[in-house]
Amino acid sequence: MNKSVRKLMLNFLISVVFAVLASLVLLLIPLNSGGERNVLLILTGAFFWLFFIISQVSFWQANNLRKTILKCSKKRKVKKPDDSLGIISFCKNKPACIADGILIISVIILVIVLCFNMKNPWLIITDVSFLFLSFNLHCMLNGRNFQYIRCFEKSIESKER
Repeated sequence: MNKSVRKLMLNFLISVVFAVLASLVLLLIPLNSGGERNVLLILTGAFFWLFFIISQVSFWQANNLRKTILKCSKKRKVKKPDDSLGIISFCKNKPACIADGILIISVIILVIVLCFNMKNPWLIITDVSFLFLSFNLHCMLNGRNFQYIRCFEKSIESKER
């Protein structure tokens, strides 16, 4: 496998891992909601933003790598997948369908929680955490980078056969 393709896959994986970590940090908010624990609340927010920024930077690096690989591979025939944006696409593959399903369920639960004015902070934060994660995964797994990674994997598998 090409070194650039490996780097693309690694950057994409790092992006997903840090998106998961950012959503997990959201679950710490109810634990830190005491009057004397302001430092923990600030650290929770700082870690959330740190993980989210690392996720986004890694995703942008993967995007730039994908564009570079495509420019270099124009001479070779690389099957080009659907080129629509991940944010406006749904269920392009099995992992994306799972993320999209969780996204829809999270939105429904959040609407129910808000309509019935439920005050349970664990329910709200857990749902917001799932909503944040599933939206990020929806965009990533339906997007161009993941589509190209899958194409590269399929082309490698077909060459090995």
